[in-house]
This record gives sequence, C-alpha cells and structure tokens, in this order.
Amino acid sequence: MADSSEAVKALARLENFCQRASCWQNILMACIEAERLTRTFPTQIKKAKETLVRINGLREASAALRRFINENKRKNWAVLCGNGAAIERGLDLLDNGIGTEKCVAEEAFAQFGATRKKKIGNAPRNAAIWALSEAVKLHTGKPHYREVATLASVICKTTIDENIVKHAARKRKQPFDAMEKSALRGCSTCKIFGRIRTKIN
Repeated sequence: MADSSEAVKALARLENFCQRASCWQNILMACIEAERLTRTFPTQIKKAKETLVRINGLREASAALRRFINENKRKNWAVLCGNGAAIERGLDLLDNGIGTEKCVAEEAFAQFGATRKKKIGNAPRNAAIWALSEAVKLHTGKPHYREVATLASVICKTTIDENIVKHAARKRKQPFDAMEKSALRGCSTCKIFGRIRTKIN
C-alpha cells in the first residue's frame, strides 16, 4: 500500500472526511483485512461447506442416539438408572452446539457474499470491495467510491473503477441481508452477531 502513491493520496483524502478525529489508520487496517479476505476466501468457503456437510451427519447421529435411549428406557441399564434426564440434557447441549456450528458456517457464506452452489468467481474481489466500502462508510459517513476503487485496485492487484465498486457493494449487500435475516431466525449466536453488526452500522 505504501508503494502506491495513488493509494496514499486516497487515504489522505479520506482522512479529511473522518467523522471522529483521525481515521486513516482504521481504514488502513480495513485494507489489510480486505487483502486477507481475498487471500483466504477459497479456504474459508471450503471449510464452511465441509462443516455444513458434517453437521448433517451429526444431527442424524444425535437423533439416532435419542431414539436408542427412548427405546431402552425401561431396560434395567446401570448407565440409564437415574441418569436419563442428564443424558437427555447432554444431548440437548450437543444439539445446541451443532446448531451453533451450522449458524457460524452459514454466517461465513453471508459474510463472504458466497453461496453453497455457485462457483467462487469474483466473490473474493467483491467481498473485499464491500468490506472496504463499509469500513470507509463507517468512519467517514459516506462510501467514497473513488477512493475505495483506488485502494481496492492496489489490494486486488487489478484495475477497479467506481462502477465496479458500486456494483459490488449493491450486489453484495442484498444477499448478505437476506442470509443474515434467515440465520437470525434460527440461531441465538447469529442473533448476537446481528446485534453487533447493527451497533457498528
């Protein structure tokens, strides 16, 4: 970033729009995070997909354990004697943990602006642009597409103009909001994420 005179100029311009004292360091950190996002995107999405596949098996296993215990409640098993409620409580906790892992994986798709079925394509670039524009908007009050385009060009090592930034931000926001609302309905962990994001915005 320091090697690009245009990026330095863009940061200097954004500094003039900071809502609270100096914010160029915050925006620089957002640039670093955006670069990390583009670099780790495929790995994170792969991990999220694998988690969702594994969760299906875990849920089936948990349901099978519940059926097994219910079918054998009347048998005089030492392990069940007086411990039935504790075992069921343990399975409840296990189900909650499985649900949380599912929620976190789905949150990853929303956060990265990807889906389970579509190919990655420009998703890493768009996710980085969106994250950067959100950070700029957070600290300056406006998205400042020109400056974001300059910074994103350096981060993604390709030419990105204002139209690409606008398109990425618009395309990225809609599925994120939809997936986030869906996740919020089914997971207390995601409800916490949602409250945090609402406070930030």
